[in-house]
Amino acid sequence: MLGKVQAHKEFSAIRALTVRDQVGWRKAMYAVIRAGGKQYRVAPGDVIQIEKLDLADGEHIQFNEVLAVSEAEGQIGKPVNASVTGQIVEHGRGDKILVFHYKRKKQYKKLNGHRQPFTAVKITGIAVDGKELTA
Repeated sequence: MLGKVQAHKEFSAIRALTVRDQVGWRKAMYAVIRAGGKQYRVAPGDVIQIEKLDLADGEHIQFNEVLAVSEAEGQIGKPVNASVTGQIVEHGRGDKILVFHYKRKKQYKKLNGHRQPFTAVKITGIAVDGKELTA
């Protein structure tokens, strides 16, 4: 019985490593960009949802406000000349958020719903000081 438990632990450890690699937690090159007042960690091939942009589907966009770049695992720095390019995938609206106001003992209740519009962007490449990584 002891052998089966030990084998199970080894299998789960191997499975966890492959799941992490498939999900993409260990990307060699990534960048941190600012778009729509928020910061996003992006790598080539990622699809991110940013604040709504007035661009058509399929158009290309370039993010010049790059805050940090990691060219290899364990290295991160502030780039001098970097840009991130992407392609507009779709426009949509996020999940509904309920806003509930309530005052106790006053019979006051107010319920509002909100759906934030977004633009989905697929990151196609990161360019840093002449080096470029594409998806």
